[in-house]
Amino acid sequence: MEKLTKRKAFNFLRSYFDVLNKIEKDEDKLSFLMSIINKQFLDEDPEGLNFLVDLCYLSQKHAIETSVKGWKRVNKTDVMGNPATDPTTNPTTNPITDPQEEEEEEEEKEEEKEEEKEKKQKASVFNFRKELLNLGADKQLVSDWLMVRNKKKAANTKTALNGFLKQVKLTGKDLNFVLEKCVVSNWSGFKSEWLGQTNSFGVKKQSNQLKADGTFKMS
Repeated sequence: MEKLTKRKAFNFLRSYFDVLNKIEKDEDKLSFLMSIINKQFLDEDPEGLNFLVDLCYLSQKHAIETSVKGWKRVNKTDVMGNPATDPTTNPTTNPITDPQEEEEEEEEKEEEKEEEKEKKQKASVFNFRKELLNLGADKQLVSDWLMVRNKKKAANTKTALNGFLKQVKLTGKDLNFVLEKCVVSNWSGFKSEWLGQTNSFGVKKQSNQLKADGTFKMS
């Protein structure tokens, strides 16, 4: 295996720093750092890592290996058998690219891709609570209702919220009025017709129906 002993430096990405700060024990921090350093300078994969450090390293493995591959590609071109022609004697020949500069460009591109990926992931995540607040819902009512929904294991999806808002609109009532009713009545969901079926305490009213045998049926 080729040893990257000629390598002088590498970019320490922000993602390395973020992962490092999530590790509590100093010995695990050191193990994580040495794993990165050995891979960058010696192209040696880490061995004997504990579960946590191994997990942290794997989360950064793609960026680390991209950096190593970029350095090897550039140096094979410039150092290992392909010397560049003097650009002053041949205008069509590109000047020698500095290995460190090209490596930095590779890592910057990789970091930009990761940041863009994170932005897309954050944008795609639906936040039930945030959507209600954006619609003018009272913060405390939202918190209380989400507690009711969580206890009843109701899914806080976009589809569920759209269905809820549709029912609220049918009542012609204010959003916070309906939310308060849901909290008081311990409802994880809501139907517009429920407002006419409850008393002031949020308990469903009972109606008596005469059965064929002359007795009353409670409903």
